[in-house]
Amino acid sequence: MKAVVSRLLSVIGCAFIFSAAWFCLWSISLHLVERADLAVLLFPFACV
Repeated sequence: MKAVVSRLLSVIGCAFIFSAAWFCLWSISLHLVERADLAVLLFPFACV
């Protein structure tokens, strides 16, 4: 049971870190372009 709870907390933590990083990159991209949908398209290029 402890292993399941530990794994669940790890997955939730990783999802939170990923979403925070995605939001930061999206907000930076949003300042570079006018439209929010174009900012989402710039995200893969920010990871390289």
